Amino acid sequence: MIGDMCYLLATLGTARLREWKDTSFAERSSEEWAVLSRVANMEGHGGIEWVREVTPATAQLPYDIIGDIYHEYYWGASEYRRWFGHSPRYLPTARAL
Repeated sequence: MIGDMCYLLATLGTARLREWKDTSFAERSSEEWAVLSRVANMEGHGGIEWVREVTPATAQLPYDIIGDIYHEYYWGASEYRRWFGHSPRYLPTARAL
């Protein structure tokens, strides 16, 4: 479930900054997106299916990359190296939360 939420947030963030820049979609608040996501869940087609349906394909990173970015952001570069045994790929200068 956490992975799905990270995927949703990363995809929406990417689309807002790139594909939806200067459009009404980019102007929607996180709360508005949360309501739309909840409605889709209640109707039985939420989660990853919904994200892939409502966001541009070009904003959808591979799912496993989202997990890597999450861990790099959460742990920070030095702790990431300690726990995972290699340097972070996407956020090499991240600081732990």
